[in-house]
Amino acid sequence: MSELRKEYYAAEPRERRSMPLHVRAQNDGNGMHISGYASTTGVPYDVCDWDGEYTETVSRGAFAKALQEDDDTRLLVNHDGLPLARTASGTLQLREVTDPNNDPEEKGQTGLWMQADLDQSSPLAQEVISALQRGDLDQMSFAFQVTKDQWSPDYSQRQIDEVRLFDVSVVTYPANPSTSVQLNSSRAAQAAGLIDRVRDIPDDMRDWIKTRLNDHDEQPDQPEPDKPDRAAALRAMQLETLKTDR
Repeated sequence: MSELRKEYYAAEPRERRSMPLHVRAQNDGNGMHISGYASTTGVPYDVCDWDGEYTETVSRGAFAKALQEDDDTRLLVNHDGLPLARTASGTLQLREVTDPNNDPEEKGQTGLWMQADLDQSSPLAQEVISALQRGDLDQMSFAFQVTKDQWSPDYSQRQIDEVRLFDVSVVTYPANPSTSVQLNSSRAAQAAGLIDRVRDIPDDMRDWIKTRLNDHDEQPDQPEPDKPDRAAALRAMQLETLKTDR
């Protein structure tokens, strides 16, 4: 499966990671504010995709280019809905902490630090602040696209060196509480739907991929189709993905 994983991530799909990171919330005379890490760097964690688990690390400096180029990034709730804040409007500030001595939380951490000024008149912002202060919300996630990475020869370890940012989000449910990180499940669902629309995927390949995407932990492994068929199927999926994303 390393060939399929290699080709899939080479297409630079949009990904998400969720982490149990402390988020500070303030509601004072100067307005409503939240701050905290959207991602930590230099710390390996396990990721589960349709082929099983692999170990991933976001390198220190991975956010430098995105911040330098001012990627228009939103602060959302569960990666959806109206923005609570936005870098383009100046209400969301992002910076990367690369020196553990400069950790705002004084825990020796490094990563993507966010600070947002929320609209006091927004009912959504008021609900988020209240939930954060009560501890009902306490986890962050970020949506991104990898533009530079490195894999081990067997594709069991990945190092992310550069990303493009889309949003940072306060999340109700992390993708995987036990590991605090997992590929966005909606991407797998979308891929499963693509399989039914791509005509030139052989039947055995179609069934095998859908099993790996949807029932990996419940279904016994099925025989793998020949490598040429797998490669052709993946290319067809990638072409269809490009069409649907436009």
